[in-house]
Amino acid sequence: MTEKHSASWARIEVVQRSKGQSAVARAAYHLATRLFDERRQEWHDYSAKGGVEVVGIFGWRNRDAGDLWNAAERAEKNKGNGAWKKSAQTAREMRIALPIEIPDGDLKRLLRGYAMWLHERYGVAVQVAVHEPPREGSQNRHVHILMTTRRVEASSETGLGKKVRELDDRSSPGPDKNGRPRPSRGSQEVRAMRDEWTTRVNRALDKSGSQRGRVDMRSHRERAEAGVAPPMRKTTHLGPARAAAARKHYRAVAEAEAAGKPAPDAPAWLSRMQRDADLNRQLRGLWEEAMWEVTKHRSRDEDDQAEEILAMLGGMVMAFLKPAAKAAVEEKSVPAKLPPEDPERAKMRAEFEIGIDPEDPAVGKELDTEKRGWIEVEPEPPQRVRTRGS
Repeated sequence: MTEKHSASWARIEVVQRSKGQSAVARAAYHLATRLFDERRQEWHDYSAKGGVEVVGIFGWRNRDAGDLWNAAERAEKNKGNGAWKKSAQTAREMRIALPIEIPDGDLKRLLRGYAMWLHERYGVAVQVAVHEPPREGSQNRHVHILMTTRRVEASSETGLGKKVRELDDRSSPGPDKNGRPRPSRGSQEVRAMRDEWTTRVNRALDKSGSQRGRVDMRSHRERAEAGVAPPMRKTTHLGPARAAAARKHYRAVAEAEAAGKPAPDAPAWLSRMQRDADLNRQLRGLWEEAMWEVTKHRSRDEDDQAEEILAMLGGMVMAFLKPAAKAAVEEKSVPAKLPPEDPERAKMRAEFEIGIDPEDPAVGKELDTEKRGWIEVEPEPPQRVRTRGS
């Protein structure tokens, strides 16, 4: 079994004008540069931001970011009166964690190859920029890949033509043999993007000789069904507010123990998460022991014994997981009152435009990898300088 690399994290978003977002502003932030937004008639200046390595712009006529993203904005106008469409989607963004052990030269080749794959598959223009870890000691190196929502078309007035509708398709083609809805075309394309990235990045990891495992963008449930990960009880993602509350509780417990006083009771939601974590540790231990036995029997060509162990393991796991549905209902029916977000974490969220730091040990590392479609974006980061005029 190959260990799952900690960089197995990705997020896909849509830049939506209806939420006050701009493709030009997003591009300026990604590139740490200053771009003029023709639609808003203002500058977006992130040139003071450091830690950005621009890989390039692919599939566009002049590789100029200002020209590209202003064209993406101009392409979203009403044909009748030329007014800006209020609900237009002007760009798609992929944000992907990067393994730190891949050398810079190989990393750039990897990203250029993936950008050209996206361009050739969907006909879009692609911008790529790497952001280094936001703080010392962090391994949260990640890449921002910004794509147009329209195909590049040289004969068009804006340089962009038809929408890439296969990425917008969310309708199921019908049920499968088990009666479950089949994934939509958009979901299949998201999976294709993840699979292509997985293949390319693991090839680079193999070349680097990394011993930290391999990237796997499948959800834990998919990995468990494939037999490469232990079945686990589904847990609730902490989020920054609850992560801060949990750290505060653990500090209070340590202080009470040091003073010889009774430890404070944990909030109900934290107690449930602790019980789930304990159960998952037991499941992992059970699974690893069973896998060792299965490997031993198969090495002796004792396939029948190996299959019996797997069947017994499956039954025991199902017995463990039965209470999960009830716990999920309880979690939804008792909303928790959360404390204010930690100021340091709020500053990080605003500056680096990430919902969760996947390297934070207090939170899950599979953020959004279970999504099967496009998700809504958070507000754009605050602009450093915004002045009117040219």
